[in-house]
Amino acid sequence: MTPAASRGAAERRRQVAIVGGGPVGLALAVDLGLRGISCALVERRRGDHDVPKGQNLTQRTLEHFHFWGIADRLRAARATPADSPADFVVAYGDLAGGHWYVHEARAALDRYFHQRGERLPQYLTERVLRDRLGDCPGVEAASGSGYANAAGPGAGRCARSTSSAATARG
Repeated sequence: MTPAASRGAAERRRQVAIVGGGPVGLALAVDLGLRGISCALVERRRGDHDVPKGQNLTQRTLEHFHFWGIADRLRAARATPADSPADFVVAYGDLAGGHWYVHEARAALDRYFHQRGERLPQYLTERVLRDRLGDCPGVEAASGSGYANAAGPGAGRCARSTSSAATARG
């Protein structure tokens, strides 16, 4: 096999390239995969974020998780007790203690949505989404890699992963 043919055989063609495996990139990959659209997800980071950020998931966000079949998995991954509020919280010490204040504004809207909001750190949300990727045919995810635009005709419409050290396929 010639070097050019070898490279071509090793390349996988996908309809969509997603750069960034945070909650939005993962959610897009899940949604596309469930619709039968092939995609490649590349993320430079390996593993979870060290800082628990992005903890409030709105009712509308939970509707997406419901339709992807993972709202129950998301709720089961909760870091705080199930009866603790899922709204904006000011905590003194930690949420497991009894010293916190809840602003009930978002919870008042629950009756207008199919799902109630949830409180979950971003790294746990990402774990649930990464687990769901395994059930999505046509989705390939590579962590610890970046991307490079391809030059030539159609530049900007073609991307190449710079590494594929840790790859998962659905």
